[in-house]
Amino acid sequence: MTGKEGFIAYTSDALIVAIFAEARDRSVPGHRKKRVCHMKTSLRGIVAIAAVLLCMSSLTPRTTAARAQTPARPFAGVHLTFSRWAGPQADAMNALLPQFEKQTGIQVTMDAIAYENLHQKQVLDLSGHTRNYDVLWAPEVWVPEYARAGWILPIGQYAKDPSLNTGDFNVNVKDFIPAILKTSMYKGILYGLPTFVQTPIVVYRKDLFAAVKLKPPTTWADTLADARHFQKKGLGGIAMPAKRLADGVDVWAALMRSAGGDYFDGAGHPMVNSPAGVSALQYWTDLIAAGPRGSLGWAWDDVNTNLLQGQVAMGITISGIASEFTTPSMTKLVGKFGFAPLPYKNHVSGTLADWNWTINKDSKNPKAAYQLIAWLTSTSVEHQLGISQGSISARASLFSAPDLVAHSPWLPAVLQALKNAKTQPLVPQSAQISEIMQRQISLASSGSATPKDALNVANQQIAQAVGR
Repeated sequence: MTGKEGFIAYTSDALIVAIFAEARDRSVPGHRKKRVCHMKTSLRGIVAIAAVLLCMSSLTPRTTAARAQTPARPFAGVHLTFSRWAGPQADAMNALLPQFEKQTGIQVTMDAIAYENLHQKQVLDLSGHTRNYDVLWAPEVWVPEYARAGWILPIGQYAKDPSLNTGDFNVNVKDFIPAILKTSMYKGILYGLPTFVQTPIVVYRKDLFAAVKLKPPTTWADTLADARHFQKKGLGGIAMPAKRLADGVDVWAALMRSAGGDYFDGAGHPMVNSPAGVSALQYWTDLIAAGPRGSLGWAWDDVNTNLLQGQVAMGITISGIASEFTTPSMTKLVGKFGFAPLPYKNHVSGTLADWNWTINKDSKNPKAAYQLIAWLTSTSVEHQLGISQGSISARASLFSAPDLVAHSPWLPAVLQALKNAKTQPLVPQSAQISEIMQRQISLASSGSATPKDALNVANQQIAQAVGR
């Protein structure tokens, strides 16, 4: 029973009791007596209550009908709450939820939380088994932690259930890009559905490159040469996300992997201080030197700001906020930006980041929760968010949708990067590894440590963190 229905039921009872209270001078059952003693039983009070009931009764049939369970809507009347980051697309997603509620009769509440508080709040709910959330939106690096702790449900059984996969609720796992779908898995078991895909990309001024007959940046060598050229011309060079954050770690990881390196060898031993890792960090510091001095304090947003204002000829940012480059209210340079994967040494590489819809193991309504995450990752909803927000889904079919490509010209560059992309390490110690790398990359960026020394320290600390 909802609050509105409960109020009507309560008021109805109270009115009946009030009418007979004056006519009967006898005791009333305890729970009704409590209600009666808090009401004025005068005729004016009775009339007022009757008026309220009359007004509200007109709303009751529609509400009740909307929640009636039918074979087509087996979970009508269920209420679900989901936790998500109060970041990109939160408002747009909330605006779409009435569509789901109308289709299913399921009521949904979105709890949008600041990123810095999101993990803590989710963990408190999951570990405390308080069941505040039925569904949780988690970045790929949190999925192993939640799955390993037994906090979230494997969803393979639901994805194979024909009764749960019809129309907009048909997950069609084969439509997800395999490398991205793996981010929702732990030890080969599917625990969620991926969405909101991001990867670092290069944004450059097409007009400035064309004016000096330069091709779009591709390799390590030509990207650095281009940055130095524009820096000498007073056009800012390249803007870098060099603040001590995960932003820089994502870029370094892609550069390192493009040179043939990785975090761990085949036996699980850390190898961030390999020749590939060291050369990537040296290249990173060279790019910083070929850009504005303020880069050491910049995150993704700051890189975008400098590009949007025409302060630099190129920059490295994240695809999740690339829609700013096609928004006239944010820049006068719309139509002058080009997009490319990160520069590479041996082959194109990218760092894959995404978010995953997962189901709380303690949810009272796991099948209804599955319908919600199936709907949120459906081609229909993802297409709507792609058009309105420029966000990127994990569905292969949407990467080639003509209207999405026209609306989001960075999609081809993202797809090229994702063909050979990897995530940050998907291990329970992911957050700790990120902190280690942030610290050591920052030291190398500022010149406080050489790339080799910084990565030697990082390798030792990662080995300790993972018990190697």
